[in-house]
Amino acid sequence: MAAKSRFEALNPESASLKKRTFTEKVEQRAVIKFCVDIGKTPTETHKFLKQSEKHSKVSRSLVFKWHKRFGDGRDNLEDDEREGMPSFRKSETIKDEVLNVINSDRRLTVREVADKCDISKTTAHHILANDLNMNRVCARWVPTSYSRTFNKKNGIVKSI
Repeated sequence: MAAKSRFEALNPESASLKKRTFTEKVEQRAVIKFCVDIGKTPTETHKFLKQSEKHSKVSRSLVFKWHKRFGDGRDNLEDDEREGMPSFRKSETIKDEVLNVINSDRRLTVREVADKCDISKTTAHHILANDLNMNRVCARWVPTSYSRTFNKKNGIVKSI
């Protein structure tokens, strides 16, 4: 027999706490819809599902939620569409905007750039450091190649 984790040893039902697949969800909802159609109560539906080995771990609250939805006239077994990630401006337009702001005044801090471009400080820093390859030298944003030249010119050598 395979070794059990400490959590599984404390909670024997935890072995079945895996995510349900899409088809399993739809099957469970179909059974719930059938029970609504034949007039079973949510509690009876939950007991009915518990008799099946495949659907025995379905939560009571889930059965009640879907029972109410199907009782209110819902026919679709699939989840409702969600909005998903919030919409963002295209990254190229943000990069161009950051570059224009920096070109207008190279002494701006990351916070000031972020405020002017209406983006977060971390996004502003990421764009400046990674996308535009700029470093901060003597309180000014300069391209990385210039900062290396500045370091060599002033005798500042980075150890490798």
